[in-house]
Amino acid sequence: MCFQTTEFAKKKTAKTDIECWKILKKGKGYKSNFKNFLYKKGVINPLVKLYKTNWYEINQGYHSYRSEKKAREVYIPRIHKICKFIIPASSHYYANVDSEYVSDQIMLIDEVKK
Repeated sequence: MCFQTTEFAKKKTAKTDIECWKILKKGKGYKSNFKNFLYKKGVINPLVKLYKTNWYEINQGYHSYRSEKKAREVYIPRIHKICKFIIPASSHYYANVDSEYVSDQIMLIDEVKK
């Protein structure tokens, strides 16, 4: 997944926990779609360095959606599940106009029930 923003986007620091949503693989556990990364409830994932690969793209980091509604627009129920996460306070992140975040830390809260 590639996060796209404008060349003028600035890295921000979360003042409080920020709610967000991710689409994960359906099945046992909580695995990401692209790198098979395993998430555990209540555990802040390892810090990832955020950097732009060019003026407007960030490939590294934890990608998420700013709303459950946006996540529902792109997930496929038979192969995905939607989970609620937080970007912990003091984490660094970018936000774009497409309702997405990319952050250097993230924590799984729970699976969203239909």
